[in-house]
Amino acid sequence: MSNIRGLRDLDQESRPFIRGGQANPQAKSARDEGFLETLKSVLCPFLSYRQFTFWISIIQIAMFTATLAYNGIAINSGFLAPSTLALYDFGEKYPFRMRYNYEVHRFLMPLVLHANLNHIFSNLLSQVMLCSSLEASQYLGTRLRTALFYILSGFGGVLFSSLISDTMSVGASTSIFGFIGLNIAILIATWSQLSDQQKGQQGAFLICILLLNLTLFQGGSNLVDQYGHLGGFISGLLLGYHLLARTKTHRIFTTIALLSFYIGGLVVFYTLRKPLP
Repeated sequence: MSNIRGLRDLDQESRPFIRGGQANPQAKSARDEGFLETLKSVLCPFLSYRQFTFWISIIQIAMFTATLAYNGIAINSGFLAPSTLALYDFGEKYPFRMRYNYEVHRFLMPLVLHANLNHIFSNLLSQVMLCSSLEASQYLGTRLRTALFYILSGFGGVLFSSLISDTMSVGASTSIFGFIGLNIAILIATWSQLSDQQKGQQGAFLICILLLNLTLFQGGSNLVDQYGHLGGFISGLLLGYHLLARTKTHRIFTTIALLSFYIGGLVVFYTLRKPLP
C-alpha cells in the first residue's frame, strides 16, 4: 500500500511545463483524499482562493444571479436565462451603442455576463481548468499579470467581434480563448523540450477545452459569440508571444503587433465601422 499515490501526485506528469517542474507540496495519498479533493485534483489542482481566477469566477456567478433577479427568467433562451433587458442594461456587447453612444463599458462588461446556466457552467469549468493552471505558472505567476491578461484578451475578443458582427453577445469565453492562445504559444516555445508523452497530454488537454467551448456547451443561445472566440484567441496568442519574447527585436515586433491590433481596431471601429441597431 505504500506505493499508492494520490491524484495530486500526477499534477506534474499531466501538465509538466505549467509549473516549471515544481513539486506539489500538498500532495496526499489516495486514501486521504475526499471526493471534492479528488475532483479538484483532476479538474483544477492549482486553483486557490488567492488567485484572480477564483475571484473573477465568483464575480461572474454573482453577476449571473443579479441578472436573473433583475428582470426575471427569460423563456426560450435556455435553462435559467436572464432576460434580454437585463443583459442589455448590465452591459452586453452591442456595437451600435458602442459606436454611436460611446458606451465603452460594453467592451468589458460582457466578460462577466452569461446567457444561461449552460453557458456560465461551461465557461467556469474551462476557466478553472485552464486559467488557474496558467496563473500558477512561471509565465503569469501573479494575480495582477493574470488579471491584465484576462482583461486584454477579453477586450480584444469583444473588439474583434464588434468589427465584424452587429449582434449582441455576452460571455467570458473571449478571455478563455485568450488563455488557449497563451497555452499554444507556450507549447510552440517549449515543444522541443517536451517528451512525446507530454506533447500528447498537452494536446489532449487543449482539445478537451476547445470541445467544451465549441461543441458541448454552446448554451443554446444566439448570444454566444464565435467571432469573439477568434478575437480572444488572436489576442491571447499575441500577448503570449510578447510574454515569451527573449530578445529585444522579438519584444519590439510583438509590441507593434499588439498596438496595431488594439489601437488599429479601435480606430477602424470608431471611424469606418457603421453597425446597425
